[in-house]
Amino acid sequence: MSRFLAANACWCLVLLALSGEAFGQESRIFTYYPSKDYLGTKDLFQSADGNGDEKKKNGNGKENGKEGPKHIRDNAFLVEEAFNQEPGEVQHIFNWVFLWDRTRLARSRDFALSYTMELPLGTQKHQFSLTTQFLTAFEKPVDGPATRQGDIGDTFLNYRYQLLDDDDFLWCAPRFSLILPTADRRFGLGSGQLGYQFNLPISRYGENFDFHFNAGCTYIPGVSVPLDGQLFSLRHDLRGYNLGGSAYWKPKTNLHFFVETLALWNDVINEQGDRENLTQVFVNPGVRYAIIQDPLEWVIGISVPVGLTRDSPDIGVFVYMSIEHSFRKKNGNGD
Repeated sequence: MSRFLAANACWCLVLLALSGEAFGQESRIFTYYPSKDYLGTKDLFQSADGNGDEKKKNGNGKENGKEGPKHIRDNAFLVEEAFNQEPGEVQHIFNWVFLWDRTRLARSRDFALSYTMELPLGTQKHQFSLTTQFLTAFEKPVDGPATRQGDIGDTFLNYRYQLLDDDDFLWCAPRFSLILPTADRRFGLGSGQLGYQFNLPISRYGENFDFHFNAGCTYIPGVSVPLDGQLFSLRHDLRGYNLGGSAYWKPKTNLHFFVETLALWNDVINEQGDRENLTQVFVNPGVRYAIIQDPLEWVIGISVPVGLTRDSPDIGVFVYMSIEHSFRKKNGNGD
């Protein structure tokens, strides 16, 4: 099978989420899958609109207490934002990721669809999110027939704590994720084992520019994958590390241009059943736009991830959509 870019993570993260959450999530961030031939996506993207005074909420907000237009703040792609959902708000994140790669041995075309739901737990301090995904992979070797495989991927359960929430300083929201082995490891879509992921997103919000930084790790113990001849590899503990950053230019409150960079170092199990490490690096320019922001927020976006290393897919298209709405009435204080 082909190499496959990992949502939140959730990317995200689920990251997301997913790295979620996220491919949303989570989701945000990415995760990896244990077979060398099939790298998967994570929840991509976990970020969310926040609670607090108007200055915190708008980025360039009004200090006179008057409601003004809100900058979009919870709709990252590969690099997670440190911004939890505000009380009474729920967010639904959909990601479509298409990836193409060509080597001297084969050409591949991969697809991932992820869904992330982000929900505050009483206050903005605590957030729960869930990321599910569907994955497909197409590969055409130069000297063999084409193959295609697809099924559901692993599921991410994510918790984020809003550690810092200060526009004059920093936002920070550490995330811990459980990776549930809901994918079929026979097809290389998952590990078949319970996994763990940690991501530390830090955000700095400004008048015209926002900056985000991520650092995280993934651990999946006792992974065994199918080899040729109906045999399984020896069990290996797989580890992964991620490091990313992004910058957003905000010409309008509802229109942002951005560029993200993401580096992934992931253990995989090769065709001989041995553990080895892959290095993937991406640069991801894109745009996000809020179609409407009241009574619900509807954000769409698109980006073009470009792989910079031999282990990375050559190029892709990342399509993003988020719908955020209230699930309970707020009082006069916005709580």
